[in-house]
Amino acid sequence: MATKSTSKYINISNTFIFSQDTKIKYKVSKQDFSRKRKLPFEYIVLCMFRLLRKTIQIELNNFFVSLKPQKTSSSAFVMRS
Repeated sequence: MATKSTSKYINISNTFIFSQDTKIKYKVSKQDFSRKRKLPFEYIVLCMFRLLRKTIQIELNNFFVSLKPQKTSSSAFVMRS
């Protein structure tokens, strides 16, 4: 069961991750985050929040098992982050 502070943290995190303002703030160029990708901005942030401890490929495989999208390579993650 989540505590109040945990629930608050999750709500703040969700607001940050899925906000259009966040995407706008972190855009470097006009084209950033404009296409539908296998590894969208939200997935990159969620994966980074998990605090990577193993190789990127192992962490990505574990991460995507829970989300069930298509598999992504470690090079795609490095290029997008």
